[in-house]
Amino acid sequence: MLDTGSKAGARISRIIGEYPARLAFWGSLLLSLIAVLGAATVGRDAAFYIDIAQQVTEHGPKVAWQTFDWPWFSYLLAGTHIVLHLPLELSAYLWCAFFLAGTCGDFLGGIASDRIFERTRSRTKARRNIIILGFLVSAVFMLPVVMVHNLTIIVLSLSVAFFFAELTVGAFWAIPMDIAPRYSGFASGFMNTGSALAAIVSPLIGGYIIDRTGRWEMTFVAGIALLLVGAGLAFFIRPDEELEAVPDAAAR
Repeated sequence: MLDTGSKAGARISRIIGEYPARLAFWGSLLLSLIAVLGAATVGRDAAFYIDIAQQVTEHGPKVAWQTFDWPWFSYLLAGTHIVLHLPLELSAYLWCAFFLAGTCGDFLGGIASDRIFERTRSRTKARRNIIILGFLVSAVFMLPVVMVHNLTIIVLSLSVAFFFAELTVGAFWAIPMDIAPRYSGFASGFMNTGSALAAIVSPLIGGYIIDRTGRWEMTFVAGIALLLVGAGLAFFIRPDEELEAVPDAAAR
């Protein structure tokens, strides 16, 4: 009996060691399903966001802060409703599909990067090539936004573009550990600071572009240009070349 238990424990430990990301994903999904099982939690949340969005369209954005301290999704719904004249519920479906595509890209990009590395033992192929592919394909699928006026095509194209843009995330986060394993915390924080600064300035730059040109689609043109520049700069990434550690003062 003890032998059976020890074998089962060893097998569970091996599975956890070999597939941590996969277990975390499916475990989170299972716990989420258990949490909402037999309850209308999802429906209540959806109605809550849509109700706030409706209030925003009728009374302005300030009412959202009086109801909820995280009104950003409701702002998206209200803005989509005002600009495109779509029903709020349909706007919610479109945005959820869009975000779901990005989430799938995050998950599958990490798996793809690991699989490529296991087969080729090349970090350049597993990291850099995925980044280049993701950026280039994302740029291609951004083009219909500025060339097509069919809403269905635009939503599908943006979802695919977001999927491939997020496909690069796993590879990006693996690179600090590849090139600077002793300083991966600092390297990851440095990289995250850059992405946070981009998130801060991009709305300001986007608003400036729209004010200057009077055309909202020009912000997507800027996004396409940045994706192409990013793909070009990615060729200079060398994840196979580990940075040399700086010797400690005591060792000098």
